[in-house]
Amino acid sequence: MTESLKKNKGERQPKRIIHFSDGDVSEYSSEDDDSPDGTVPNCVMQIDPGSLGWINWLRFKTTVVGNVAIQVCDYLGNSLSSFFGITTPKYQFEIDHFNMMKKMESEFSDTEMGCINNTIGKNSSSA
Repeated sequence: MTESLKKNKGERQPKRIIHFSDGDVSEYSSEDDDSPDGTVPNCVMQIDPGSLGWINWLRFKTTVVGNVAIQVCDYLGNSLSSFFGITTPKYQFEIDHFNMMKKMESEFSDTEMGCINNTIGKNSSSA
């Protein structure tokens, strides 16, 4: 019995168990995920721009502005792509013109065939 207690203490306990229709999945916590005090570690470094030299300050500011611009573009992605015309085909007007010409050509050939059929029908009925 003491062996089973030692064995249970040595085993890792699952953080949570997720139940699915085809089985269970145990999620174990790792020491890397959680800090000892239970708070999430802050990985972002705080930089004081006043203590930087000119070149490093300029690099810092361009990085900040670039990151903000990318975040704005990511947020407004669909509206910006439609504004710049990225979502529409490049030569849509050519495709529309081709389809219109094809439709007009088929209508013209149908009316031409109708005239020929009418003249043939009149000639054969009079004979």
